Amino acid sequence: MIDVQEVGIHGGSILLTAQHRYGSRKESSSIKAQIVREEAAGLHRLLPWLEFGKRVLENRMTLCAEIERLHAKGCRVAGYGAPAKGMTLLAYCDLDSYWIDYLVDRSPYKQGMVTPGHHIPIIIPEKFLADRPDVVLVLAWNFLPEIVRQQSEYLRQGGKFLVPIPVPHYWGGQGSLPIPNYEMGRRAA
Repeated sequence: MIDVQEVGIHGGSILLTAQHRYGSRKESSSIKAQIVREEAAGLHRLLPWLEFGKRVLENRMTLCAEIERLHAKGCRVAGYGAPAKGMTLLAYCDLDSYWIDYLVDRSPYKQGMVTPGHHIPIIIPEKFLADRPDVVLVLAWNFLPEIVRQQSEYLRQGGKFLVPIPVPHYWGGQGSLPIPNYEMGRRAA
């Protein structure tokens, strides 16, 4: 590794530059600075990673319980976006076309396709206004402000976005709302 940069995409990431072991480029001071930041955060120890894993599992349980609760009430759930991270979330939570009616995505390359493994149809975003699903699971959460702007009419008509990251919560016309603490259903276990 010869350089590291923090970038804002995906909620915060690091971009590494590497070269072959005996390459001619010198190591940037950013490498040592990154190691210092990670050690100060305790990332060289096991406990923070175990705690992170626990939070991920708790978020999964909360999200699955909420999707199950909505389904039991007869609510229709659709999804916004079909990015790779969204597909990972669907797989981790075992959410398929039984739970999610369809996804919308602005990319014409994804429209008319189905999600890998889950077989959820991907269609055009304009479908929301005509179809009016009760809740939309946001799978491209790093673009939430843009999605809110694009789908302002859906929200104005009472639509709600279920945002899974950093913790599952609703985004509606009044902003962010927590998910009530329901008894966890069978999918949450």
